[in-house]
Amino acid sequence: MNYYTLIGMNSDEHAKRLAECLNNRCETTSLDFKSEFNPNSNQDWCELLKDIVAIANSGGGIIAIGLNDDGSNSASELKAVLGLDPADVCNKVEKYTGCCHSDFRLVEAQVNGQSVACFVIGEVHTPLVFTKPGTYQIPGSNQQKTAFSQGTVYFRHGPKSEPGSADDLRGFIEREVERLRSAWLDNVRKVVEAPVGSKVVVVPAESHKVQAEERTFRLTSSPEAPLVRELNPNESHPYRQKDVAKLVAEKLNFPVTFYDVFCVRKMHAIENMPEFCYKPKFSSSQFSDAFVDWFVSEYRKNPDFIEQAKQRLRKQTNAQTPPTKDDERVRWLDSFMRNNGHSISAIARKLDVSASTVSLVLRGNYSGNVSGMLKRVEALRQAESKPN
Repeated sequence: MNYYTLIGMNSDEHAKRLAECLNNRCETTSLDFKSEFNPNSNQDWCELLKDIVAIANSGGGIIAIGLNDDGSNSASELKAVLGLDPADVCNKVEKYTGCCHSDFRLVEAQVNGQSVACFVIGEVHTPLVFTKPGTYQIPGSNQQKTAFSQGTVYFRHGPKSEPGSADDLRGFIEREVERLRSAWLDNVRKVVEAPVGSKVVVVPAESHKVQAEERTFRLTSSPEAPLVRELNPNESHPYRQKDVAKLVAEKLNFPVTFYDVFCVRKMHAIENMPEFCYKPKFSSSQFSDAFVDWFVSEYRKNPDFIEQAKQRLRKQTNAQTPPTKDDERVRWLDSFMRNNGHSISAIARKLDVSASTVSLVLRGNYSGNVSGMLKRVEALRQAESKPN
């Protein structure tokens, strides 16, 4: 049996599936092995995107990079893979499908003591279709090879990613119907199992009969502003980040990417502006028309607006020097784990961070909020030093 640990993965279902497949040394409908991946190779990207789309269309799964077809370690260099920006992968998927499928994570696993990079891919509720062909030049020749063609829908057939058939589409529809059926039954069950005396209230749709009394309000963070009824965020902030990029590009007649919007968001603290951004509890941020208009206005005033935001984010990221293994707090954390037999997951819970973050800190590769992370370690050290 392989020695198996997974760093930073919260999905027990995917973790269990990966563990079982690794132990069996086999690829399946939901698991694909790749011995290596070069982010600078168009060939590797085309083949990876084909598998991502096929797995997403087939209900989700995992692509493990660093394993041969028989499940053995390939010992390939994974630093460049683990350093990939999720926004770049999202942009690649959007480039070839017209949809930004962002329901995936890149996590690091340890198999037999060696690292494996795992793309954990969620299912989609509308099939992803390739809107442009994925072609690349065959190494050592002038011939072109097509990994996937325009208009094709890929699914997993066992360990292979292949164009879909009528049976695949039928299976997709059946899965989606079953998902909706389960959601409806769960809601019905909540009503049936409600305590005695509970009331089910049907909320009527908003009435628009009194048109003369309707007034327009602007969202603001000013404490002096009058208080009015809370708006429906799905109406006041209807756009996801990919929608903002598309709308801004249309208004400016200029290509704007998902990552461009991400950089502007971060550098201008858009999440702190309720008139621009709404953050649901269990999903990604939503944005308003006001944010789209502001974005367009800023770009028209300053054509370098987007590039400046990207440069500022790049400088900010580079300025955060990762804590080295020689930092006294990191040395203490390593010693504390060894002396007390704590796992990475246990320490992650104590620090209230992900297990992958703890792993990066211990290896001296963490590049997030360094000062904040070291403060957490110091607070843990102080707490553990207090007598019981």
